[in-house]
Amino acid sequence: MRRGLALAALIVLQAASPAAAGRLGGAYLETGLGARALGLGGAQAASAEGPAAVLYNPAGLATSTGKGMLASYQPMSLDRTRSGLAAAMNPRGDLAFGLAWLHAGVGGLRGRSGSGEATGDLGSAEDAVIFGLGLRLSAALQMGASLKVLRHRIEVPGSGASTATGRGADLGVRWSLSSRTALGVTARNLLDKLSWTVQRLSDQTSVTEEALRSALSVGVSQVLRRGAMAAVEAEILDPAGDRELRGNFGLEWRLSDLLTLRGGLHRAGAGEGVGRPSFGVTVRPMRVEAFEVHYAYVADEIGAGARTVFTLAGQLP
Repeated sequence: MRRGLALAALIVLQAASPAAAGRLGGAYLETGLGARALGLGGAQAASAEGPAAVLYNPAGLATSTGKGMLASYQPMSLDRTRSGLAAAMNPRGDLAFGLAWLHAGVGGLRGRSGSGEATGDLGSAEDAVIFGLGLRLSAALQMGASLKVLRHRIEVPGSGASTATGRGADLGVRWSLSSRTALGVTARNLLDKLSWTVQRLSDQTSVTEEALRSALSVGVSQVLRRGAMAAVEAEILDPAGDRELRGNFGLEWRLSDLLTLRGGLHRAGAGEGVGRPSFGVTVRPMRVEAFEVHYAYVADEIGAGARTVFTLAGQLP
């Protein structure tokens, strides 16, 4: 009975993640990092920059110099929360470093026995630490790599905690075709592995392994007139297995130094139809030029309302 509760809890809690239709491992990573990326529909292969690039395309870490940070929070339906912190440093322009922490949690779930009797509260926590490196090979070409270290924990009443540890690696390239056009390519979740230790009766455990959801992304960003930028991205999910194709699209319009607007379509195709709309805005306070406040609204992939994302980003001295 307790083993059944543990397995059922694993299925329910992972199903609350937006990518549950595919492989379960690390699904929360697809909720993104930062409101700017989500406001652009997730089209980041060629447009990722600053600290968020450590998740989307580590080559973007080397596109600009200086130190930057961001802090992001996503309150979601069904008692789910997502949050993230990231920082990047590129002192000279040729070698950049990035570090990010992503957290996902689910609360408010009650465990019950086969007869319907309450057994206690279920809880889930998922964390990822990402180390990134960006290298500027020339004025037009950047390359990058990142390593993800994952840890999951599920608390099941009567059975204790079931835990998982894992890893994954990303590779990225960004090539400026002109002063206005850039091409980006990212391969995500290479060398991936996630090992679960599931608690059973009498202090026994079972160990299982699963893979993260791999993807190959190719994108183009184009600077338009009057402060506008368009980005488009094609993703091949599970390129070595049952391939699925989906697209992300976004448009960013900088109205002034104080206000930027965004809109996009997230995950068009691959069973999502025309995609899910996203909207975003960035406000830069007049007297605090080093920091920006980002907001994004994204349709929830599991149909349980929308996601709102708040991000504070800025340059460090």
